[in-house]
Amino acid sequence: MQYCKNCKSQLDQECKFCPNCGQKVEKLNKKRLTKRVIAIRALMISVVIFLIAAICALLWNYQHPSLQNSVPGSIYKMVITADVDGSKQSETAYIVFHNKPTYQLADSKEQAEEFRKNDSNNATYSFVKNGIYLYTDDIKLVVVNHDRRNINAKVESIDQDNSMNENTHVNMTKIE
Repeated sequence: MQYCKNCKSQLDQECKFCPNCGQKVEKLNKKRLTKRVIAIRALMISVVIFLIAAICALLWNYQHPSLQNSVPGSIYKMVITADVDGSKQSETAYIVFHNKPTYQLADSKEQAEEFRKNDSNNATYSFVKNGIYLYTDDIKLVVVNHDRRNINAKVESIDQDNSMNENTHVNMTKIE
């Protein structure tokens, strides 16, 4: 049943004008959205967009965790590759990052596990925007990329007389 918008009188389905007031009749099949329906839809769209953004942020953080959260308390196998006189040379060591933040270098995984239990070294480290400073060796590792298990970095020496140069790279794989 249809009613006139102007005078509220009942209308027949076929009439184009109200027989009571002469107002043009709009057909019911045209849906008119009220302000409330528009506001509810806008709110629903905003909530969905917010949820999608929050999920994306959580996934990004899972894939790309901060170094400050993933490094302390861990043991990494460290492969140092350097270009010396035109030939590549590699050396493997283990590094224990304590929570204090101190670190220790070890020759084997077993020694690293022992160092982890007995934090006796005073060598400290800290994080900067794109790297990790290892203070006793005057080395800065500039992180190229990282995820939860691997850190790839190039080495910068704080001391200019040190033999390490920008062609020295470090790949650290988390083992514990």
